[in-house]
Amino acid sequence: EKKDGIDTYGNLTENIVGDPASELFAILSDIHDADAGFLKVWHEVNDKTLYNHNSFLKEAEFSDIKVFDTFLKKIPDGAAVHFGNSSPIRYGQLFEFGNMHGVFANRGVSGIDGCLSTATGYASQTNLLTFVFVGDLSFVYDSNAMWNRNLPSNLRIIMINNSGGGIFRLLDGPSSFDGFNDYIETSHPVNIGKMVESFGLAYFFGKSVEEIDKQIEDFVHSNKPAVFEVKTPQLDNPVVYRKYIETIKQK
Repeated sequence: EKKDGIDTYGNLTENIVGDPASELFAILSDIHDADAGFLKVWHEVNDKTLYNHNSFLKEAEFSDIKVFDTFLKKIPDGAAVHFGNSSPIRYGQLFEFGNMHGVFANRGVSGIDGCLSTATGYASQTNLLTFVFVGDLSFVYDSNAMWNRNLPSNLRIIMINNSGGGIFRLLDGPSSFDGFNDYIETSHPVNIGKMVESFGLAYFFGKSVEEIDKQIEDFVHSNKPAVFEVKTPQLDNPVVYRKYIETIKQK
């Protein structure tokens, strides 16, 4: 019987009424005998997926996903990491985070509002190094987060500039529309370096793994808040991403 149930996806068949902990323990007791077999299969799939993930990224062309791989390997233990909306949070969830203090995301209703402001506010209330991954549109949209006389020196912004809303190139529908570049991807003419310097932050720029590696120590250990702009290939990003998805699905 469907009673007081919000059938969001139109597939609700029944409700279970009861204390969540009690109901979950009851379910677990029913599947106890099957648990060992399931766990073994799950670990096998997980190990193979991780192997495929690492193998692919080791040889992957420079692209959005390669940027995440490069930076996440260099972030010090104990740091806090924030992900912006759209592409950053989707890429971020593909990785393990080791000994990070915490991983945060400010997920709205498919929006980019306030991602940078949230990370800035967080950094102002902790002594931890605070890294935030954002795309170029999120960065420009919320750039006034940097308009603060007391901007915390522990803030590190990694801005992936893929020339617009790169997330839409990963989706089959929008990328085929007329006017895609102007009205969906929304490329912009903003000079990120000049914008960052106008706010008084340290600025770094790279367009390859080698350029990132040469500057990342200075970026991490900057004595003031810093932005690392990474320019990625607009048209290659979706190609590399689709190759990645196909690779990790291989058995």
